[in-house]
This record gives sequence, structure tokens and C-alpha cells, in this order.
Amino acid sequence: MSNSRARIFLFGNFQMAGDRGDRVDLTGKRGPAIVAYLARSPGMTAPRERLADLLWSDSDTDHARNSLRQTLSVLRQDLMRAGLDIMESRKDVVALKTGAVDVDVDGFEAGLTARSPHELDMALAHYSGPFLEGFYLGSSTFDDWVSAERERLLGRAVESFEKLAPLVDAEKGLGLADRLLAMEPTREASYRLKIELLAASGQRGKAIRTYEACRKMLKNEFGVELSPETRAIGQSLFSDGEAAPNHRLDQPVNGARAVRHLGRPSIAARYTSTVVRR
Repeated sequence: MSNSRARIFLFGNFQMAGDRGDRVDLTGKRGPAIVAYLARSPGMTAPRERLADLLWSDSDTDHARNSLRQTLSVLRQDLMRAGLDIMESRKDVVALKTGAVDVDVDGFEAGLTARSPHELDMALAHYSGPFLEGFYLGSSTFDDWVSAERERLLGRAVESFEKLAPLVDAEKGLGLADRLLAMEPTREASYRLKIELLAASGQRGKAIRTYEACRKMLKNEFGVELSPETRAIGQSLFSDGEAAPNHRLDQPVNGARAVRHLGRPSIAARYTSTVVRR
């Protein structure tokens, strides 16, 4: 029984599945590398010469072309065995059939222009981990391409998670802030976001501890002090005698008051020009 479409997952570990969800196993690493590169190429098409140079960058031209020919033959056999007809090739180019594949990165990037938190959340659900996580081919040109694409997509994910976090409920927003810190543990802006979310939800003690953790991280990792923006947020946390010795650090304070200390009507107000709350 054949699959009419293939699903290609490039976030996290490389995976392929048929439209019924059955896993598609490809031989070796260069077959998956070809699929991944074609999936990210304009029109899902690439010249044979480009693929040969990309995957065998340290080999001479004849060897690279012969190796590509053999790898494509094995790849087609793997796809045929899975009942997938998703590749086409002509004399000088190799392509994926655009109407026969769904790629998680496409869904991710297309959804980042969402006008509601729900739509943005749906787009970010595609980001299950770094682009081709742990995938190392040993061809410098391909590995450099993966590294650049991984960094670009990480940047887009971080920016979008930061946009979404203040627009959802407090528990989910704080979960997103923690995820951001797991993705980039030395990003001061992510610490700042978590501090603001904790303060806005009345968790002043945790906000203070997060502020101190950020200060120590910057000192230990980079030998620098907090930025003026982060220091301003910290000053708001210690204002009005709230840091008195007899005050329990884990005792909540009024969330609205914390937001006024930050000098903003709400954290979410900074984002509503691009994402509309629904």
C-alpha cells in the first residue's frame, strides 16, 4: 500500500514518515542530507553539481559525481520500498515533488506572521529542537550550511517565543520563559522576560531570585554587569521597602502593583502591535 505524501521533520533529529504516520528509514547519512537540503532549497530543487560539491566537498569532481549517482540510486530504492514517489530528477537537477511533501520548517516559518497568540502557538509547536540536531556529515560545506540554518532558525524561534510568552496565561508564559532559558542559557533578555512575568503574576520572591541568577550568570560567563534595562527592572522589585528583612521572599505581592513598578500598563502591551489577542 503506497503513501501519497511524505512528512519530513528537520527540527530535532531527522525523520521521515508516510502520510499514515509510518516511519521511513533511509540508508546512511547522505540520503537524509539530500532530502534535507532539497526540502530547504527554493522550489525544493538543486543542481546535481551543487549536491555533489555540498556532500563531498573534500573529494575531486569525478568522485563526487559518482558518489552522488550511487547515493541517489540507494535513496530512490529506500523511498520506493516505503511506497513514496516524491523525487524527480532531470539531467542536471534533482528535486522533491513540492505537492508530495510536508516539511515542519515550512509550517514553522509560515506561521510566524500569525495575528493571534493561538496561531503563533501552533506555529511554534513545530519547533521540537534545533535544526538537524546532532546531524554531522563530515563534509565541511554541508555541515557549515546546517550550522548557519540552525542558528537562523533558533533566532527566529527565540524571538517568537519571547513574543508569545506575555500574551498567554501566567503558567504557560513562565513555561515558555523557562524553555527560552534552556535553549539559550546565557541570554539576558530571556532572564528579563521571566523576571517580568514573575513580577506581573505576583511572584516577587522568585522574580528576585531570577534577577540574582541573571546577575551571577553574566558575571561568571562574561565578566560583565547587568544591562541598564535589567537593572531598572531589579530596582522596581526592591522599591517601597519590599526588600525589608522580615519580608518572606516566597510571599506573593499584588501582581498589578508589580506591573506598575515596571512602568508599563502590562507586559503584553509591547507585543499587541504585531499579535492581536483573541
